[in-house]
Amino acid sequence: MIEPLIKTVKLKKYYSVSSGSFFNRKKTIVKAVDGVSIKIQKKETLGILGESGCGKTTLGRLILNLIKPTSGKILYNGSPIQNINPELQIIFQDPYSSLDPSMTIEESLNEPMVVNGIERLEREKRINNLLDNIGFSKNILSRYPHQFSGGQRQRIVIARALTLKPSFVVADEPVSALDVSIQAQILNLLKDLREIYSLSYLFISHDLSVVKYISDRIAVMYKGKILEEGNSDDICTNPVHPYTRLLISSLPEYYSQHEDSKEIEREEKGNCVFYHRCPFADNKCENAESIKFKLLDNNHKVRCLKAKKFYQTKKSG
Repeated sequence: MIEPLIKTVKLKKYYSVSSGSFFNRKKTIVKAVDGVSIKIQKKETLGILGESGCGKTTLGRLILNLIKPTSGKILYNGSPIQNINPELQIIFQDPYSSLDPSMTIEESLNEPMVVNGIERLEREKRINNLLDNIGFSKNILSRYPHQFSGGQRQRIVIARALTLKPSFVVADEPVSALDVSIQAQILNLLKDLREIYSLSYLFISHDLSVVKYISDRIAVMYKGKILEEGNSDDICTNPVHPYTRLLISSLPEYYSQHEDSKEIEREEKGNCVFYHRCPFADNKCENAESIKFKLLDNNHKVRCLKAKKFYQTKKSG
């Protein structure tokens, strides 16, 4: 069996949060990431889809060892990740705050290589190669970030992330701050760079259409848990978990197929994290001791008691 490039095993990150008045402080536990196990193969893009606050950014930073997990394992090429690894990089959401405004583009691109002890000639070679691949000439090197548009800055940020020749990149909402007309260009660039540099991506976004376009597989995340995971086309054309169906129904091209997924509100309890919003929840969902993944086929799995019912209904329909 092929060893995945990145693997997490029951990864958890809990935060203790205080609330209430000064004399009546209460501590609650926020489960930002709650038992997430994923695998990412070489040259594969896994899209993490979910609304704000679901824990997808925390998951990306845990994998890069930017924050320490509460428990669980993170493996890179089969070995535990102990420290920050230059072979694992990140592309942040905001291109305007990702570059130091006081540094030229050349200084920004050189900085990570200087820190890692790469010699000048090799640095120049890498920068020239990256500029060619992102569609810029050497003339930009003497300029400053404020002289570029958002889309141009994001291209430079992507190039900076690749200066150390990583094999794995976390792309944290890399197009959400850009105009729609520019988003497709950046997505196509990321696809091209994946082939040129044999990259693997963890692509984080709340936009289903963006995730579907760039991802080989999609994992749907809610309240720190992965609720459904499968091939990109399967998740979008045959969603099984009620939360995934709700996300799909928000897109006009899918709405008529999944318009039964109406969001409701009920008391939040039980072991299903989506119970309080699920239109299909019943007493079994409320009283279930645990909700485990059900494997629907070789690639499609879902964390829902009614998974078989929804899957069979879709297949027979």
